[in-house]
Amino acid sequence: MDPATGREINRLFLTLLRRLATTVLIMAVVSAVMITTVRPTRNVSVGVVFLSIVLGLLISFWRRVEVVFKEVKQIGMDKWKLRRYADAAFALEHFHRVGNMSFDRDGEAHYFLVLCYLQLGQNDKAMEIEAWMRRGRPSSEYTVCATAAISGSPAETAAGTRIGSC
Repeated sequence: MDPATGREINRLFLTLLRRLATTVLIMAVVSAVMITTVRPTRNVSVGVVFLSIVLGLLISFWRRVEVVFKEVKQIGMDKWKLRRYADAAFALEHFHRVGNMSFDRDGEAHYFLVLCYLQLGQNDKAMEIEAWMRRGRPSSEYTVCATAAISGSPAETAAGTRIGSC
């Protein structure tokens, strides 16, 4: 695997973690201010302002998370096109590590992860991801393509005739 790819992905996630830490710090400060303000006055509107601030911070953070995963997916797809399958798998594995499909709504990142594993000869991992896709996204076209890629012959897989044609 190319160390530059690892550094780029790690940089994206470190930026995300810094933003999370900043968000938590701001929420803690706002909470402390609101607690000292609300108790003496028992003013409900202060609580509504507090909840609005927290909601705004969470929405802002969530949008940044989506941007980071979009960038990571793009890195993985670019590495796939360059036939650098280990680098592509490293990038796309982050979608599976998160454990939900909210960042891979259509299953495309998981599909290309399956293809990377097949190209790297890691068929067990490919089958594990494909089974996970069948459970999580049974009606996705990428799930159907992943199943077809798994069941393809080794010659088709090596030649790329079935792989990447989804």
